[in-house]
Amino acid sequence: MFLSLTATALPAHAQQAPTAATSARSFAISDGRTPGGIRLVHILLKDEKDQSFSMAWRDRLIQHTPDKAGLLQLAPALVAVGGAGALDAGALEEELKDIGGYFSLSRGRTAAFGDVAAPREQFEATLKLLRSALMEPRLPTITLERRKRFLLNGRKANREKAESLAREAMTLALTGDHPLAATVGLTPLSTVSSITVADVDAWRKSILARSNLTVVSAGPLTREAASDLIDNTFGDLPEKDADKDGIAFQRVPTLAKTIVIESPVAQSAILAGGSVLWGGSGAEGVSRGLAMSVLGGGARSRLFIAVREKLGAAYGASAGISPILGRDGIFSMEAAVANDKVAVALAAMRAEYALFREKGVTADEIDPIKRRMVSGFPESMRRSGSASGLIRGAIQNGLPFDAPDRQIGWINAHTADGINAMLRERLPDKLMVVIVAPSAEGLGADCVIKQLDELKTCLAP
Repeated sequence: MFLSLTATALPAHAQQAPTAATSARSFAISDGRTPGGIRLVHILLKDEKDQSFSMAWRDRLIQHTPDKAGLLQLAPALVAVGGAGALDAGALEEELKDIGGYFSLSRGRTAAFGDVAAPREQFEATLKLLRSALMEPRLPTITLERRKRFLLNGRKANREKAESLAREAMTLALTGDHPLAATVGLTPLSTVSSITVADVDAWRKSILARSNLTVVSAGPLTREAASDLIDNTFGDLPEKDADKDGIAFQRVPTLAKTIVIESPVAQSAILAGGSVLWGGSGAEGVSRGLAMSVLGGGARSRLFIAVREKLGAAYGASAGISPILGRDGIFSMEAAVANDKVAVALAAMRAEYALFREKGVTADEIDPIKRRMVSGFPESMRRSGSASGLIRGAIQNGLPFDAPDRQIGWINAHTADGINAMLRERLPDKLMVVIVAPSAEGLGADCVIKQLDELKTCLAP
């Protein structure tokens, strides 16, 4: 869900000549500065009809303002869809439809993101609308209030769903006292209800600047043409941003506890996991992807077979690692199961995890996944939207701008033995279990609560 901005930007002074990709690389990606000083990473896709820019602004303000956690979702949405200049929200939407263009803004925990795409011949017109939204947003109060209601209603609905309630509980338990915990559950509700148009505008003016901006261009535009459009679009943004340093995350120890949240759900949710340090990009991301695919990545994964095929206790089961901040994340296995099969399904998941951590993966399991990764990656880099997004994602995770040139090498270099060593080193040796079920009877609970607000009572060592 969230990307960590750890890459070091190039100096912001005079224009820097781009660093061209060498002939030994797969993709002609270059990095440098526009005449206006904005960092531009460029890939030319001559045969593409659509052009795409993927933007990232360094943005760690949310870590310093947990009482304004709702801004994480509300601020970029209001700037993007509230209207621009002389156009109200409806007129802006119609203009974009007429030219076949698109743009959006969003925020993560360490960066704000933007995407803009359109057919080549309409791309400049789309950028003019984006520029207007960034420089002259309408920010209507009625739209903000509507989005606040939508966000709060969604929060309420999620707490009534077993799976999302279990995920929120696990994330809160393993995020600890870090200010980002407020972005998980939007608690108290004032983190959303108190947000004003002035808060949104203050975020826009503090973060959307030139000094903290990286633009990735993918499509038929030459580097020179893309550079001109970038300076025309973003050149009047403030030169300097008002971002602050991030707040270090202290990993929360995983408590080997079973917590049951009693709720009248039609189907129970099981979530078992713990803290983990395992990045999602580059060679680390490949090893993580291969390991999680084997354990819980689809109908042939070990968890699916153990819980669905052998027990018939659920429609399926899955495993993955979700990020908290940087390389810190949460490993989890989850399944939605029949209420009368929770205990047996949990036992099966625990046994499968213990075997997985002890003996790891086999070459027969990872080789087909590696082949699919290798065959699919070049196609992703041939499409403008996915190529710009992949390059931006790599940069935000601290990798070189030309990381896609190394991706297939990273994939092919992985072996079962190497992944198994990482499994033993990185996966938690004990698991916290969160179960949402109508009753805790027979589940071996260490702590039973009725509401998520009671979770802290379960977290004492």
